[in-house]
Amino acid sequence: MTETAIVSISISGSTITRASGNFTTDGFIVGDLIRIIGSSNNTGTYTVSEVGTTTMVVTQALITEGAFSGAVVNYVLFNTSSIASTSHVPQTTGMSYHVFLDFGARSDDDLGTQSPITNRIGLLAESFNVSTTKSRPTFAIPGTALVTGESKTLSIDLAAATKTFTMSGIITEQLMVRKYPTGGRLDENNPLAASGEYPGKDGSEVSRVFTAQEIAQLLHSALDSSFLQPYQNITNMAVLIPSRVGYDYNYHTGVDENTPVEYLPLIPYSFKARYQDNLRAVTLDNSQYFAPSHSSSIVSHPVVIQSITTDFVPGQPWLTFSINGEFIFDVMGSVKDVFGEDSWI
Repeated sequence: MTETAIVSISISGSTITRASGNFTTDGFIVGDLIRIIGSSNNTGTYTVSEVGTTTMVVTQALITEGAFSGAVVNYVLFNTSSIASTSHVPQTTGMSYHVFLDFGARSDDDLGTQSPITNRIGLLAESFNVSTTKSRPTFAIPGTALVTGESKTLSIDLAAATKTFTMSGIITEQLMVRKYPTGGRLDENNPLAASGEYPGKDGSEVSRVFTAQEIAQLLHSALDSSFLQPYQNITNMAVLIPSRVGYDYNYHTGVDENTPVEYLPLIPYSFKARYQDNLRAVTLDNSQYFAPSHSSSIVSHPVVIQSITTDFVPGQPWLTFSINGEFIFDVMGSVKDVFGEDSWI
């Protein structure tokens, strides 16, 4: 994935200017689709028309912005190969993980467009296990063996199941991108509010590289919080899996039965059904769960995390983790989950 490092960026007209580095050597070319990470006002997808050393021109009109800390990234479809190429690179703004935990604030419409990694924690999961248990009680029918010589059992389908998960892996340094509402709640009881000395006050994204130990602290702090702390509490999880077949049972664009798995597009793991498989049920549009994930859309699923374990080793720059939880229907979060719209960028 083509991207810049975190640099000072300014925008005027249709021109993006960086204070350091080189767009050309970073690999940007005319025709690229890009996004601007860290921008307060220019949050869409733009087409590159000119590429220079420190300047880039797009075909769309942009809103002028003074210098801010951010990055320019390609708008691309993610696959296992592209993720592997950026894994263990803490400064990257690209996609480096298959698993994401979403803070509650990620679904806050007041924050506007967010980057793929904003208000999320990425996890290098080495194993991910899902267990689905059907709630279907059975009853032995008394006396049936007297007549047929064979006892019979009755089953009642309650149309319910319990869906749990466990995962383990490692935590390394990671670029955390946070976005907060402009003023308002952030100013309440904030000793720095009067001077305006804290990042994010103007609604721009805040990018900082956290140590593995700091990421672990965020995870434990999240589990110790509640829904009343949306910037601390974790509510959703996105798990990306390789996919050949789309919502309509056609292969994804550019994919066939011979496409190597590492180059297949990634879709979010879910319990949704493709269109033809759900014809007898209430008609719901689950297409976003089968659409390839890209730099502007990664769907997540409501979860409850029940336990987090991390192993700290003095002097070691990384640590191991294990997480247990359950996929849920988010009553607190939304009725919109009923209609297949859990959470997406």
